[in-house]
Amino acid sequence: MIGEYSRPRAAPAPAERRHEERIAIIGAGPVRLTAAQDLVRQGYGVTVFEALPAPGGMLRSACRHIACLPTSSAREIQDILDLGVDLRLNTPVDNLD
Repeated sequence: MIGEYSRPRAAPAPAERRHEERIAIIGAGPVRLTAAQDLVRQGYGVTVFEALPAPGGMLRSACRHIACLPTSSAREIQDILDLGVDLRLNTPVDNLD
């Protein structure tokens, strides 16, 4: 798996927008970023709101000791964003009432 990230990165083409609805996802951890990826591939507009200054959730903040994790997760996150997911960092969503 580590060798997989040593190749030059080819950005994926943006996903085709087929639905006018937009979906908001609160939090940019691995599960929510995967949901955003799946939804944008289905043709929805997706915006992810993250309170922290970087995406990745606990995978990024708590697992920094794994040597390949920062490189691989950053590349995978960039692939998701290249599909057309709008990521808004430093944007807490507080009052949902």
